Amino acid sequence: MIKVLNLKGINNSLISFLIAFFCLISFNAFSANDHIALIIGNSKYQNLGKLNNTINDAKAIEKNLKEIGYKIRNPLDMKKSIYNAKYLGVPQDRRRVIIFGVKNDEGIELENLYKELDKKLDKNNIKTVSDAIKHLPKIKPLSKFEVSRNKKISHKIESQYEIKYHEPRFHNERDIKIFKEWIYGDLNKRSTIEKIDFYKKMVGKESKHAKYRSLDWSKPSPTIVSHLSKDGLMFIHPDEKQARSITVLEAALLQSFPKDYEFLGSHGIMYKMIGNAVPPRMAKNIANAILKELKWKN
Repeated sequence: MIKVLNLKGINNSLISFLIAFFCLISFNAFSANDHIALIIGNSKYQNLGKLNNTINDAKAIEKNLKEIGYKIRNPLDMKKSIYNAKYLGVPQDRRRVIIFGVKNDEGIELENLYKELDKKLDKNNIKTVSDAIKHLPKIKPLSKFEVSRNKKISHKIESQYEIKYHEPRFHNERDIKIFKEWIYGDLNKRSTIEKIDFYKKMVGKESKHAKYRSLDWSKPSPTIVSHLSKDGLMFIHPDEKQARSITVLEAALLQSFPKDYEFLGSHGIMYKMIGNAVPPRMAKNIANAILKELKWKN
C-alpha cells in the first residue's frame, strides 16, 4: 500500500527537493500491520537558500510522522542517515538522506533497518564511469554538420547499429572546441577562478561560477542532476576525441538503470526523469534491508 501524505509545517522548498518518494509499505507476505515509512531526500541543503536550518526541517518531518504513529531517528542524529550511492553499487557520487520511520506498536526496531542497510555498504568495490559507459560505441564530431529530419547533427556514432537513447545533443563548433581544450588541459583540476577565466576567454561572457566539468574514467560520476535536461556542460564525456556531453543512455547507466530500461518523452524529459530518480541499485539495497528486517521479525 502506498499513501501520499501532506507533511504540514515543512518549508515548501523542502518538499520540492526532499521527497524522492514517501510511502507506507505493507508486505502482504507478512502481517498486514507491518508498516515502515521511508523518505529519501537530497542531502545538499546548501544549494537551497531558504533551508537555513536542517534540524528544524528534520523536526518538522518527525512531528508529522509522530502524529500518524511513526517514530524516526532523532533529528540531531540525521547526519548518520546520509548514505552515498557509490557504496551501494552505483557508479556515482550521490549522497542522500535515508529516513526510516516505524510504527510505535509494531515491534520493529528502527536502528535494525539502518544496521541492515549498513551491511550492504561496499567501500572496496566502487564502480567508476569506465565501468558504466566505456563499453559503448564512440560518438565523434563530424567534420561538417549535417541535417536529418530537420535536426542539426554534430556527431556520429561509430556503429552500424542504432543504439537506443545513445544519441548526443547538438553541439556547435565553439562547444566542441571548448570540450576538447577542457579535457586536454585537465581543467577539472584548476581553481574556480581559472575555470571562470577560461569561460570568459572562450565565450566572452562573465560568470560567477564554473560552467564546465568533465567526467573522470577512474572515478564515480558526480551526481546526475535534472539540469541535464537544459544542457550537459557539467557532464562532458571523458574522451576528448568525442568532445560532447553525455547521452541519455550514459546518464541512465551512471544512475544504475538497466541497459534495457524504457524511457518515454523527449530527450529533455528523459534527462530530467533520470536526474530526479533514486538510483535503482540504491533503491534495491534499501528495499532488501527493509525486507531482511521484516523477515527476521516474522
